[in-house]
Amino acid sequence: MLANDQGKLTIEIDLKGLRLVIEGSHFLAPVLSVLLMKLSFFFTVFLWIKLISLAATIPAKKAVPPDFQTNPRNLNPPPGLVIPVEVREELSGRVLVLGKTIEDLRGSLQSKLLLKALLPDVEIYYNAVRYALEDDIFTSTNQFNSARTLLQNGLDRAKQLASGEAQWNTKSGLLNFKNEFEAHAKISTQLTHVPVVRGYRSKIDGSVQPYGVKVPVTYLNGDDQPRRLDLWLHGRGDTLNEIAFLEGQQRGGSPFLPADTFVIEPYPCIHELTVRISSRGGDRPCF
Repeated sequence: MLANDQGKLTIEIDLKGLRLVIEGSHFLAPVLSVLLMKLSFFFTVFLWIKLISLAATIPAKKAVPPDFQTNPRNLNPPPGLVIPVEVREELSGRVLVLGKTIEDLRGSLQSKLLLKALLPDVEIYYNAVRYALEDDIFTSTNQFNSARTLLQNGLDRAKQLASGEAQWNTKSGLLNFKNEFEAHAKISTQLTHVPVVRGYRSKIDGSVQPYGVKVPVTYLNGDDQPRRLDLWLHGRGDTLNEIAFLEGQQRGGSPFLPADTFVIEPYPCIHELTVRISSRGGDRPCF
């Protein structure tokens, strides 16, 4: 735009939202006009080059691994590996055993309310493997062994509850776990927080949901004074299942471990609510 204001020339050019203003005398008008038109052209070319370069750096949508099942219904999380028949039969049998053990405990602990309240800490292992089998969401063959380990963890906790104990819920029990963890670590490790996986029963729908707790060692070795509690809502990837979540939480690694602070990491499954109700027809929404 050209404007004459008391002997001065003002030239404004809009460069894709940027405004360039130059003032000068009348006799500079032709020179400035040509100069600014060239600047506008080169600046536009520069912007397009930058946009094309940026687009080239954006990763393409991750391809489905060749050994994964197809996903014509666009389920999220998507179907995983095809589970070998013998593995499915074996894990299904182990799930039934743990499920029967939980039901027996539910009956035997009717009068022991404090111990019965800890049943979700056992059920999380049962659910993790059952859901992976029913929804076909095993994401690697390694998770077959992980499923076996988690089912055994569930049986171990069930055995403790049956004997009137819950070592994972006591200071001494967590300190013992800390010592065992450090003794068997492949590299020298000194835990600042002891990881433990727990479960709670939703007051909304009665479903059992897992979560991880990082207990500060300063609390286990010290007093019972109140300490800070942080809730870490870190999101999830499309292929995270409860097997991977529990396994990761039990390893204890985390980039977020403030000193002398409890950290709770809930299973980030809020977006599965629609998936499990409508897509898979399940009865286990996440709240």
